Amino acid sequence: MFFFRRQNAKPAPRPSRAPSFALPKRRPPVQLTPSHQHDQLPFLRRSRFSALPHFRAYEDEPENLSLFIAILYVVDLFGIFPFVTLPALLVKLGYFGILLVLSIIILQIYTSFLLSQCWTMAELLDPSIQQKRNYPYAALAELAYGPYMSLLVSVLLDLSIFAMAVPSVVMAAQNLEGVVLRMSAGQYNFSYCYWAIIVGLVICPLMWLGSPKHMRGLAIIAVCVMIVIVALLWFCLFAAPAIGTPFEGISLELPGFLTVLNSYSILAFQFDIHPVLLTLQIDMKQKSQVSWAALIGIAITCSVAIFGSIIAAYKFGSMIADNLLQSLPTSVPFYVMLILMALQLCFSVTVASSAMFMQIENYFKLPESLSFKRMLIRSSVLALEVLVAEFVPSVHT
Repeated sequence: MFFFRRQNAKPAPRPSRAPSFALPKRRPPVQLTPSHQHDQLPFLRRSRFSALPHFRAYEDEPENLSLFIAILYVVDLFGIFPFVTLPALLVKLGYFGILLVLSIIILQIYTSFLLSQCWTMAELLDPSIQQKRNYPYAALAELAYGPYMSLLVSVLLDLSIFAMAVPSVVMAAQNLEGVVLRMSAGQYNFSYCYWAIIVGLVICPLMWLGSPKHMRGLAIIAVCVMIVIVALLWFCLFAAPAIGTPFEGISLELPGFLTVLNSYSILAFQFDIHPVLLTLQIDMKQKSQVSWAALIGIAITCSVAIFGSIIAAYKFGSMIADNLLQSLPTSVPFYVMLILMALQLCFSVTVASSAMFMQIENYFKLPESLSFKRMLIRSSVLALEVLVAEFVPSVHT
């Protein structure tokens, strides 16, 4: 047997002994992104390649909130309560009421700054706390004082947010009841209890949204509704006939202790931003700006509320009702304002309840995505809030 060598056969390349820096550099593989670069792939036209699955090499970054959107959240959180109840409080307290309101505003802003700094310090001391973003208040309490204090803070936070939601449901139902009652001149009255159920049904699908970063559009719509409400409220105030002399009943005397205590509790309840502050801070692009969001949001709300209170005090004086809406005459803008107020209260309840729901869902180890369990849990808590609202007779302040 004879072996013949092929003439055109190339010999196998011998391993090079040259140093690594002298070898030719290999080009890194081209990493294609989901764009028109698909045309560069061989043997595939765009019409053929467009039918293939659309893959992504990297996951999308979370949609964090900007400072502007965070300010909208703060304004939406306060809702319409300062516009409705602050005028009567300032008339009762006199000039002392202005000092009380300013002191509460400064206290809220200062404590909000301290709370945001606590989370920033906690991230530096224990970076793993970022994994506890669904329950930041309990995580801070656990880091500072242990698990028992964490449990206590969780319970108090949930009770506080639950208690904030009930008056909003009550007032929204009362506004809708007042629209039907006044438009029919008292001949037809659709019960407040049924309106509370209807308000709960409107809030229910909004509650299924996740954290504040998933409610960006809701916050924008809520603030737009708020602007229309303020415009209609000022229109109704200017159009209302004056009762008595301007600023009647406002004195320089110091009010009684019970009056001051009652007014302080109402104002502190209305301007309380702490249950939602950390949840908002975690979803922001620059977490250090949450203090500016609280400052600007509180300043906007208080400026508008104080200006409306001055107009109401000039028009009605000491004859102003605890609920400003009861002092305004009926008109078409007034009816539209009541309906929009009820809608804005639904938005406010949704934003304010996000921290409570995220904490409850973390206890049941639910994913952040929308699921049937989330819908069931949030709907059940909302049904309990509506049930409690059914037993509340009315909201005058």
